[in-house]
Amino acid sequence: MWLADLLAHGLVQGSFVPPTPIRRFATSRNAQAARERDHPAPESDRKILEDANVKIASAISDTLGRSGRAILDALVAGETDPVKLVRCAVIA
Repeated sequence: MWLADLLAHGLVQGSFVPPTPIRRFATSRNAQAARERDHPAPESDRKILEDANVKIASAISDTLGRSGRAILDALVAGETDPVKLVRCAVIA
């Protein structure tokens, strides 16, 4: 109430509220990002990994989850030691 009273007397500025088109864009972008993050990897993505002889889907259930991304990042960086790759999953 104290802040509302200060605002009513012009002693503080109101918060910045972006215009409606910007708010709609940000909302839709955030929703799309959440859908992509929460949706399990399509079978085609798993097939690409399997064709590359990366059998990660048999070791972890969520290839796009934190552990899966950590393992894939380590593979991209050139790591091939299975023990170190397992540690990526445990630490992540």
